[in-house]
Amino acid sequence: MFKEFYYYVYEIHTGKESVNSKFFSAVFGISFLQSVNLATVWGLVNYFIEFEISKDLLIFLCYIIPVMFSVINYFYLYRNKNEIIKKVEGFSEKREKTGKIFFVVYIIASLFLMFFVVKNFVPVRY
Repeated sequence: MFKEFYYYVYEIHTGKESVNSKFFSAVFGISFLQSVNLATVWGLVNYFIEFEISKDLLIFLCYIIPVMFSVINYFYLYRNKNEIIKKVEGFSEKREKTGKIFFVVYIIASLFLMFFVVKNFVPVRY
């Protein structure tokens, strides 16, 4: 799923950069979405468990988690970009359209759920 989404982020990336820099930017886009989803899940879990976390640890985690996702995605996605291009460009038109629709729904749902959870479930502590 993320391989296909990775290709779609690359595909919509505009600019005059090289192909490699567009794929590298796509790694960070996918990593951002994964971090948003993890933060959403953490907000829900924290609401039900009421786990206290210090402000310093929270700031550290806000830096380290996206970096970890970026490193993992670099090895999982960026290094296999040629295989991903061949695979996704081989899709039928109907399959590609369905994949793009799911991609847009994924982005909208990720952002909506994050804002919903933050607004309704996460208490202000700091």
